[in-house]
Amino acid sequence: MRAVRYLLLLLALLGSQILVGVYLVMNGSLPPVPAYLLISFGVMPLMFALGADMIVGGYTIGFLTLGQRIRAAKRDAMATVPSAFQPDAGLAMLPGETLSLAVRRVHAHTARTILQAAALVLLFGGAGMIVIFSVLPDFSQSQLNPFTLLLPLNNSSLIKTPNTLDWIVLLCPLFWMGTFSWLSVNQHLSSLRSSVFADDRGVTVKRAFHRDEFLPWEHVTVFLWPGVAQPANEPFGGYILIGHKRNLRINITRIRADDFIFDNTKTANTLASALSSYVYEGGQEAYTANARCLLATIIVRSHTPLRVFTTQPSFLRLLFRRFPGRFLTIQQIESMPFAGAPWQPNPKAVEEAMSARGRIVARPRLRFWATFRAVVAGLLVALLLVTFATIIAAPAYSADSFSVIPSVTLPGALTLSPTAIIGLAAGAFLYLLSIPVAVVYAIQRQRTRFPIMIADDVGVTRITLGQSSAMTIPWSAIKAWGIIPPSSSSKMATYMLFTDTGKLIWRESEDAQLAGHAGMPDRLDAYRAQAEHFHALIVARTRLALREITSDLPTQA
Repeated sequence: MRAVRYLLLLLALLGSQILVGVYLVMNGSLPPVPAYLLISFGVMPLMFALGADMIVGGYTIGFLTLGQRIRAAKRDAMATVPSAFQPDAGLAMLPGETLSLAVRRVHAHTARTILQAAALVLLFGGAGMIVIFSVLPDFSQSQLNPFTLLLPLNNSSLIKTPNTLDWIVLLCPLFWMGTFSWLSVNQHLSSLRSSVFADDRGVTVKRAFHRDEFLPWEHVTVFLWPGVAQPANEPFGGYILIGHKRNLRINITRIRADDFIFDNTKTANTLASALSSYVYEGGQEAYTANARCLLATIIVRSHTPLRVFTTQPSFLRLLFRRFPGRFLTIQQIESMPFAGAPWQPNPKAVEEAMSARGRIVARPRLRFWATFRAVVAGLLVALLLVTFATIIAAPAYSADSFSVIPSVTLPGALTLSPTAIIGLAAGAFLYLLSIPVAVVYAIQRQRTRFPIMIADDVGVTRITLGQSSAMTIPWSAIKAWGIIPPSSSSKMATYMLFTDTGKLIWRESEDAQLAGHAGMPDRLDAYRAQAEHFHALIVARTRLALREITSDLPTQA
């Protein structure tokens, strides 16, 4: 049902965008306002429209795929297999007993969420309305046009009155912004309180501002873990009870203490607030024990083991190959083979690292030509946008729009109107402003791709955009680490450090050079030696060998 709702929402969204676009093309015209101003306002609704399409489309594909796989699991026993992890049946409820798992948020910031949604409505919806106001002549040539107040023009055209279709098109951006803002607020409100109740009759799931969902034990045919990662010996995560006529989703969550240390005080305070924002009925230990009891009761009362899918969808496999760090868990990487030479630190280097003191800094030197190419690309994009705005701005005005500015005649009998001169001047000013932005963006992008890695007595630290972005994992929190070796299509090796609650990812290039005076005279060899010391210190402090991460999803069986 949820997939159908998202599919209908996607079709309605795409249909309204197409109809509004066609209506604007057929009935619109270039407005008598600065084109660069129109583009500035137009970028925001276009970004929102594209983002909304991608978000709703992603949810639609995900729910449709999950629904198809659930139907396959119901009719074909070969689509799923028993999970390697099974709840302990001895923990199941006895007849006559009841069980409750309740969670509520105490620092939900509901008022702030509603204000943010209202601000998005005003920002993106208002920008879309301004663009439509400017493009449709019935608005742009009426007293309702806001640009008439911002930029009075000597316009002798007859004042027009918008019709009903014009108003419908005008309200489309506001309607969709309001719709998505309400969905966001509704999702926030539903997360304020949630509970799972089990008794001799079955399981009931309750969420704030939603109807209760109930499934009797005798209706359960499949107990399914739908995730990519196979469940570990912990009860937390999302489960699906597949029944004869309906399905029931059960989410068991727990916010655990984070393993990361942040140098940025604001980030640390935000994380601490998030960790303390959930309250669990009976305390966290009781909640965990009841969660284990619930899973055990399900397999006992429904007479079906916990099952997992035998294969994963092709698009998930593609995503895993592109973003393996998003899907991997500690349990999966611990089942992968150990890395061989030259990636595995040699025993001699590890032995030397055990007695080493101080800190090791692997700081790759920013590549001049890579940074230069990124700067040039940014400047070209800015030049294209400014040039486009200037070209369409020049003929957009009447010659008497700014009578105080004289026209300029260029060689070849080319005359620039006063408004064209203003457009060119504004375009040149915007382009000059884009130069430092492009330079800073290029440098930040390079440093994000190749961060500074530090290993000291505390743990491993990654720095990307200055000291405020430093993220540290203590040595005691590291549970596993692995490498995605370079391939024929990429010269970069990707390393991952895993903890119980997250992972730290960085990349090292085969031709990286060590920055600073320590890298002289051969920066390439200096960086490679520093990286080898860095890897050896990880093995020495954690006693964990490096694993080689494969390029495909681990099997579920």
